[in-house]
Amino acid sequence: MSDGIKIALIALYDWNALGVRTLHSVLKTNKINVVSVFFKLANPNNTMNPATEADMDALLKLLKEIKPGLVAISLRSTMFKLSVAITEKVKKELEAKVLWGGFHPTIRPLQALEYADLVCRGEGERPLVELCQKLSNGSDYTAIGNIWTKKMGR
Repeated sequence: MSDGIKIALIALYDWNALGVRTLHSVLKTNKINVVSVFFKLANPNNTMNPATEADMDALLKLLKEIKPGLVAISLRSTMFKLSVAITEKVKKELEAKVLWGGFHPTIRPLQALEYADLVCRGEGERPLVELCQKLSNGSDYTAIGNIWTKKMGR
């Protein structure tokens, strides 16, 4: 693994999480230090029990142990409120940038940027590798295709 940035990929209520698993593999192949976290699972009836405070505390504790420089959350619109809550906790307690990717940020990137530092719209394999490389060496990352950022609060 490189000495660069460590990234935590978070899948919400989705053990299969093909997008997160694909990104993990691509990052690992490119020698980027990556950890995937599968936050809660749907129950046998395929419903989602709301995240409890204990669940959130456990996630934050795990992230503090991982010490990522980038936390990437893959979300659907049904996970919007949960993603906002996780993002707020991460920003308050960790020194990490937060990236949102998945269906919701792809269709609502401006809304996603109200909470996340970065948004990946559409496919993320190449853009995420480039983002991690640029974050690792302190380069400007504001012109990476499919990555939306805020500059000067906009």
